[in-house]
This record gives sequence, C-alpha cells and structure tokens, in this order.
Amino acid sequence: MAEAGPRKPRSIVSREPQQTRRWADWLLDRAFRILIWVSRLLPYRARVPALGALDEHVLGPQAGNRRRAIHQLQFIWPNMSEPEARRIASAVLNNTGRTLIENYDTQSLLSRAKDWPLHGAGLDALDKARAAGRPILLITGHFGNYEAGRGAQVAGGKETSRHKHTTT
Repeated sequence: MAEAGPRKPRSIVSREPQQTRRWADWLLDRAFRILIWVSRLLPYRARVPALGALDEHVLGPQAGNRRRAIHQLQFIWPNMSEPEARRIASAVLNNTGRTLIENYDTQSLLSRAKDWPLHGAGLDALDKARAAGRPILLITGHFGNYEAGRGAQVAGGKETSRHKHTTT
C-alpha cells in the first residue's frame, strides 16, 4: 500500500453562500478588533509574548496555519523530521502573533528599536546613498518583525518611507 503524502491544506475559499460569508467575516473582524483592543490594555512586555502564544497555540492551529506551515516545510525540505517541522511551524505562528501586535503599537516598537544596532553588509552603501539623496530600495531577508529594521533606522534618526512618491 502506498504511503499517503502530506495532507493538503484546506482551501481558504469558502463555498458558503455570499451573505453567510459576509456575516462570518464581519463577526471575525469584530472578534479580532476586540482581541487587539483588549491586548493593548496589557503592558507591551506582556502583550507581545501573550499574542505570540495565543497565535501559536489557539488562533494559528484553528485557522489551519500550523498544518499549512508544516506542509510547506515538507515541500521545501522533504527529509526534515516531523518534530523539527512542528517546532519551526510553532515558532512561525508565535512570530506571526508577536509581529501583528507589535505593529499596532509603533511608538513602543520605536522606543525599543533605539537600542538595536544596525549592522551588516551594505550598510555603508546605504548611508552613502542616503547622504547623496539617492533613492534606496531595500530588499531584505529577515527573521522576526519585518518592521524592525525600519524601526531601528527611524529610531536612529534616519528618515525612511515604505512608499515615497515624488512629483515632477
């Protein structure tokens, strides 16, 4: 008997009638708004790990995100052990929850970012381009919050913009 491959993630496209989906989407939106509002009552140092743990253990698995992450890991690294895939998938869910709530409190993120040193290949070229007034497009690979590098630059007094439009 042939071995079954990894389970395919369920489709995120609902087959429910459109009116039912609208109400479900509306309720889900309100539930997340309440969750974010309540979590913002917590101090930053408690809020970020709490949302990470909630996404890792409750929200992510319920939404099928753990299964989806494991499936993707098995696709990319077919020889990865199941415990290692589960460990990485859990870390991804935790990071997603932490990043989500960090981005709802930019001031706290920036106040923490002032202590983060910027380093790495290309930093001198970045500073030279900025000093010359040349536009810069950063394409990054990162672990953690995708806003962290930008936050460290802003906290260090270096103007950044995700989208900068100029008129001619």
